[in-house]
Amino acid sequence: SGHIMVNTNVTNTGKTDGEEVVELYVSSDGKKEQVPTRALKGFQRLVFKAGESKIIRFSLTNDDLSTVDDKGKPKFLPGKILISVGGCQPDAKSIAAKKTVQDFLN
Repeated sequence: SGHIMVNTNVTNTGKTDGEEVVELYVSSDGKKEQVPTRALKGFQRLVFKAGESKIIRFSLTNDDLSTVDDKGKPKFLPGKILISVGGCQPDAKSIAAKKTVQDFLN
């Protein structure tokens, strides 16, 4: 059982100290099979000083990249797997505002 490390940089762009919950979602473009639109696979609550940046690390397991078939057996997500990290569920607005970053697993 391998692990995939996901790293991203998070910056408090505000002028005051604050907290953020950074969430990691996994989704698949497997169109032939019914799979969840996205699944929350990790989160971290962080405290930032004004202007501070931190590298956030998540570890994904094979289970995190799997779904359950109609017989209740685990199987890897079909198609390309998209990882999204940000302060909320990924959507066009959060991506355009660079509050969510996304990348496909190779």
